[in-house]
Amino acid sequence: MMKDIYNIEKHSIMFECSGEKGTGVFISSKSTEYDYILTAKHCLKRYENNTDIIFFNNTFNVITVIKHDTDDVAIIKIEKSSQVSLFSYINYDELYKYNEKIFLYGYPNIARQSEIKHCRLECKFNSCTDKMIRLEVNNEVATFKKSAIEVLKGMSGGAVYIEKDDVTILLGIYVENTYEDFAYRYINIIPLNKVKELLEVNNEEDMTLGFCSKLIEDNNDPLYVKYNELVREDYRNLKEKIVEISPNYNERKIRFLGRKLSNTILEIDKLTENSKNALLYRVFFAANERQLELILEGKDKLEQREVDEWIERYTDYAKEIIDQKSEDYNYPLKSKEIINGIVLNLLNNCFISFDEKGYYEEEGDCY
Repeated sequence: MMKDIYNIEKHSIMFECSGEKGTGVFISSKSTEYDYILTAKHCLKRYENNTDIIFFNNTFNVITVIKHDTDDVAIIKIEKSSQVSLFSYINYDELYKYNEKIFLYGYPNIARQSEIKHCRLECKFNSCTDKMIRLEVNNEVATFKKSAIEVLKGMSGGAVYIEKDDVTILLGIYVENTYEDFAYRYINIIPLNKVKELLEVNNEEDMTLGFCSKLIEDNNDPLYVKYNELVREDYRNLKEKIVEISPNYNERKIRFLGRKLSNTILEIDKLTENSKNALLYRVFFAANERQLELILEGKDKLEQREVDEWIERYTDYAKEIIDQKSEDYNYPLKSKEIINGIVLNLLNNCFISFDEKGYYEEEGDCY
């Protein structure tokens, strides 16, 4: 049995605000003066003052209510409680590889007068954006048609979480669904990062959460260790390398390539460090092999067309290698567009180039 601090059911809160019923989840804050109850903003749409909120089976003193400007999430700020929670959070990209159960816990209106007031739904991951996580309910709830809305009324603001070993990973809170969502058994979740965003904007202390570094065991390419062994000697950036080998290369196109590599960095930075480094090293090693072919041709200058062709060759060969190694290892990102952006990033970071000056001879030596 999980300890109370990890027990999401113990920290799930049933409340009512001026007739509007909702569910919340208690979260300890890093402040010594207050804690939080996370919920859906629409559950507090009739809120005017602190006495409007009535808690059932809990005693909390409300300080204020903080609502997100655009998203359906709110925080009830309460005086410091003797209650203590400790949940974990994850990098949401890991959900794409997660096939186990995800739970929603709350208090539906139709059950509040019964002996068993709570409801726990088993779900699985469907999709994710920066603003929303979409789950699919494993089993039908009241055929999960229109009547399902009645089942889930009152559960808005309920905790959505994963139980892993002795850790509870809080993903976010449940919000209202449309009829179309119910037709497909979808559950819409406001992710935890929206709560953190709300706290930051209002200069509030952060939640007390622990990071769960591995939701599932990654089958990492062991060559991730090699990336950090690469030593930079050629300090030219992407633009300098292109202009040196191809002085007439279009300036506007160089700026476009720079934007492309920046976008790729944003995407790969969401990976775990080992996954990212494995991907970077595999692309580097493949591009380095193609660069050897280029310098053996002995050309001092290249036309713009030729530079583009060699970038394409670096990309295609790296993509081929990554696809082959995917039979053995896991690469969360491996589209050609991503690989192309990584090639540009490696050009910018001094590890590959178009000439002998920037050819990486071996780990520890860059000429």
